[in-house]
Amino acid sequence: IPEIFRVEDRTLLQKLLIHSIFHSGSIINIVDLANSYDSPRQTVSTYLSYLQASILLQLLEKYARTAASRLRAFKKVYPTDTGLVVNLRRLDLQKLEAQGLWGQLAEIAVFGSLKRNFPTGRFYYSRQRDKEVDFVLDLPERLLPVEVKYRGNIPDIRGLEHFRDKFKVREGIVVTKDDLGFKNNLLYLPLRLIL
Repeated sequence: IPEIFRVEDRTLLQKLLIHSIFHSGSIINIVDLANSYDSPRQTVSTYLSYLQASILLQLLEKYARTAASRLRAFKKVYPTDTGLVVNLRRLDLQKLEAQGLWGQLAEIAVFGSLKRNFPTGRFYYSRQRDKEVDFVLDLPERLLPVEVKYRGNIPDIRGLEHFRDKFKVREGIVVTKDDLGFKNNLLYLPLRLIL
């Protein structure tokens, strides 16, 4: 990456990758990152775009009806590979359990699966105060919200319901640990069935 993109500050590039690995699924504020790494905002933004172009991470825009609204909103960051996360964070089964990271890895895996199965789709996230949807797939014929709830019991899906109401979307997918079913136009799928 440093040779292809002529990166001047390799240490900053590495720090941004590690930050993204440790904050997978989090909203990323370029100004805060630039301040914390004592670097220019434009450099941080450019280096993140290099990491995205290198397919090491993906930056998701917030879904909005207009392109201008999408561009103004903060982005979410996702590493593109669970193996990269496990390796760089030096995780084993004990640490995964103790740190409660199964859900985070499930989100990364679901995102990878969606990208493979819908290569021409555009991907976003949705957030309205405390109501969030992990992924919004913008297909030519419809929007498809996807929420990852990798737990024994399915907690509240208010974010998904709010999104469906606001954007007049009928269907949605909830990726679960074990639940399989169809209820209120929501397809509940165990993670193992979509990988």
